[in-house]
Amino acid sequence: MKTRTLLLVTAATTLLALSAFPQGGNEASSDSIWGGEHIELTVTASGAEIEFDCANGTIAEPIPLASNSGFKLKGTFTREHGGPVRENEPSRVAAATYSGAVENGTMHLKVTVSGKEPYQEFFVLRRGHAGQVVKCR
Repeated sequence: MKTRTLLLVTAATTLLALSAFPQGGNEASSDSIWGGEHIELTVTASGAEIEFDCANGTIAEPIPLASNSGFKLKGTFTREHGGPVRENEPSRVAAATYSGAVENGTMHLKVTVSGKEPYQEFFVLRRGHAGQVVKCR
């Protein structure tokens, strides 16, 4: 009886310990995904990675996600195009500013790129929702 009880306690403890550690390591939790029309943002420890329909971007600073918090952060914006990337094709990475606010699980985001090819767009994203992104490939 003691051996059986010890075995059950050991098995239960092992299962409990394993469940405390996420499996896969690289999978984003639903709290780190923010999505909206034409955009999906994945929060990382150092900022975020963003997918747009025909572009991608990064935010190079942590995003304050507390409710009612505003932000203005630096990052990059890279335009994409359909078809193959040509050899010796110039990089289309541009400096970008990502500004907005978070309130009750909703992020209002303004993306601003200045320079040769200026771009400005507004997005509404919801925490835990996948983005509705259609890549131009």
